[in-house]
Amino acid sequence: MKLIMKGKLIDIIKRIGQFENDTILFVKERKEVNFKSETFVYHIDKVEDLKITEFGDISYFLEIEDAKEAIKVWKKWTNNERFSPEELCDAVIYYAEYDAFMPIDDD
Repeated sequence: MKLIMKGKLIDIIKRIGQFENDTILFVKERKEVNFKSETFVYHIDKVEDLKITEFGDISYFLEIEDAKEAIKVWKKWTNNERFSPEELCDAVIYYAEYDAFMPIDDD
């Protein structure tokens, strides 16, 4: 695997369109992921890389392809009206934690 970028999750999400789908997100603190979490984007060299759950002191978070899909669905469900970087991070984090798209809070 090859490191493509590292930074806060919110900064990665802001630039998510520039990453190919053959990349994976890893985070430093998997149990408490938030928009400030230190995040690493790695390119997948081979299919076996998809089975890696820990890489040094970082843990698997989500494949870029899935993060893009979580964002796409969130924007569609909210009629493209709720798409701040923080809300997009929340949608991606929710998907990573529950393997489901974040429901809309109608409050």
